[in-house]
Formats: sequence, C-alpha cells, structure tokens
Amino acid sequence: MVQYVDGIIPLLAGIWMTAVGYRYIAPPGRDASDREAWLRRFGGWFRVGGPALILISVLLMALTHFRSQ
Repeated sequence: MVQYVDGIIPLLAGIWMTAVGYRYIAPPGRDASDREAWLRRFGGWFRVGGPALILISVLLMALTHFRSQ
C-alpha cells in the first residue's frame, strides 16, 4: 500500500479538482461572489486538469504495480 502513495495523493487531488470544477463541491472563497469569481478564473482549468490528474495517477499506480512484480 505504501508504494501506491505517489499515485493516491494525485488521485485524490484530481477528484477534488474535478468536483470543484463541475461545482459538486464549493470552491474556496468567503462569499458567493468570491466563489463565482474564482470559478470564472480557474473553473475551466479544474474541469480539464482534474480528469487529467486522475488519469496520470491511475497510470502511475499501474506502473508501480507492474514494476513491483
């Protein structure tokens, strides 16, 4: 399990980024206008970067799994 930490951390970050980008989780900000401004600025990056990070982390974990055998 310890060998997969390098893949689990980006996986969780990718899930969080995707959830924030698609508004399942509220983005950082003090009030609604701050959150909307934050989403206008970074939401697109999170909608693309989150799934990309998930894909990279899954590939990294697969590579770790096959190298350890």
